[in-house]
Amino acid sequence: MTNESRCIAAIGRRAFAFLFIGDHDALSVEDAPIRNGLLDGVALAGRLRAMRPDIIVIEKPQPGHRIAVPQSRRHLDTVFAHRVSFGIAQGVAAGLGVPSNEISSTRWRRHFGVSKNIQAVHLKALHTWPSRVDLFGKEKHVVRAEAALLALYAARCLSREESR
Repeated sequence: MTNESRCIAAIGRRAFAFLFIGDHDALSVEDAPIRNGLLDGVALAGRLRAMRPDIIVIEKPQPGHRIAVPQSRRHLDTVFAHRVSFGIAQGVAAGLGVPSNEISSTRWRRHFGVSKNIQAVHLKALHTWPSRVDLFGKEKHVVRAEAALLALYAARCLSREESR
C-alpha cells in the first residue's frame, strides 16, 4: 500500500467496512449482502466498484478442524459458508483488479488485544470510534465491529509491512 492510498475495504464474516485513510472517523460499515446463505458476489462487486478501494483485506477462515470431535450440523454449515464466501470475496477482488490480502482473525485480534469474546470486540470498536455509535450501537452489530477493526488493522500494519 502506498501513501496515495485513500480507501481500504475490509471483508469480514458477515459485514464489510471501508476506511478512508487520513481520518479514522471516515468509516463506512455495512452488513454483507447474503444470498442463499453465502456472500452475494455480484452485490459485493457493485459496492466495491462504487467505493473504489485501493486495497481489499479479507478475513481468512480459521484452519480446518479434524473430524475427531463431533460438530453440530449447524456449526459445519457455518464453517462451510464462511469458507465459500471467502473464496467469493477473493474472486471478486481479483476480478476487479484490486490488490488484496488475507488476514486471520487471530492476527488482527491479537493486535488489538481482544479475544474471541464478542463483547470485547464490540467495546473496542465503540472505544475506537466513539462518534459512530450508529454503526456499532447494538451488540448484534459485532460483525460490523470486526470488519471495522480488520480495516483499521490493515491501515496500521500492512503499510508498515510493505514499506520494509
